[in-house]
Amino acid sequence: LSPQRLTLVEGSGLLGGANEILEKALKSMPEENVVIFVESSVLKTTKLYKTIMEKGSFLEFTKPKETDIQNFIVRSLYSSVNGTTGEKITFQIENGVPELFRSLVGNDLATLQTEAEKVKSYCFEKKTITKEDISQLITKPLEDQIFKMCDAIGTGDGKTVARLYHDLLMMHRTAEDIFPIVERHYMILMQVSAGLAAHMTSSEIARNVGINPYFLSNYVDQSRLYTHKELVQIADKCMAYEYKYKNGMTTAQYALEQLIMKLLEKKRQVNY
Repeated sequence: LSPQRLTLVEGSGLLGGANEILEKALKSMPEENVVIFVESSVLKTTKLYKTIMEKGSFLEFTKPKETDIQNFIVRSLYSSVNGTTGEKITFQIENGVPELFRSLVGNDLATLQTEAEKVKSYCFEKKTITKEDISQLITKPLEDQIFKMCDAIGTGDGKTVARLYHDLLMMHRTAEDIFPIVERHYMILMQVSAGLAAHMTSSEIARNVGINPYFLSNYVDQSRLYTHKELVQIADKCMAYEYKYKNGMTTAQYALEQLIMKLLEKKRQVNY
């Protein structure tokens, strides 16, 4: 038998305010009991927080800043070591490569590192890394997967939605990565729908929305899967769920999955 008992409490919201019952329970808890709280929001001015600091410790895992991620990408791409000779190799990096690399790979540092190693192996002989190299080597960008998932939501294809969502999670994408892009996607669809209703030209819509005109037809096709009123309601839902998870009322993953389920349910009702 293990000398200690471990309890994992995740996304409970218990540390978001005062909680005298939990505070007393932790104070009287035997040493052989170990409790780990995984929370997105913690109020550090409560007696509960002080009790936990006395009995254990807090570890805060914050997301890296934009500049930190950009510097990480540059460092990851800049140099490599020859596995045979041990010689350090440096690469010339074309302007715009870090930004393109980030847009295709995402924010997960482990995935960024893995993809950087792949790029350096491919460019090892020529010692330069260009945007063309990045475009050839980095496949299945995050936005592309989410576009396909939203397309499946629009047609009520639950099986495809589930498969694409699972693929995103297997790519080490978190709900915090996915949710803002899903929200932005539906905001774009709402703006495209409004532009079509106002009889704007394609170039005017693309300019107002801020997307490449080359991709506009894809957004137009997808926006026509909804009425403009439905897209406004979806945008409202996105903002409501975003507010909830950012204020510790729920987790980002729960908010994202609830949003997907409600959108699918709505489309199925319409289709039937």
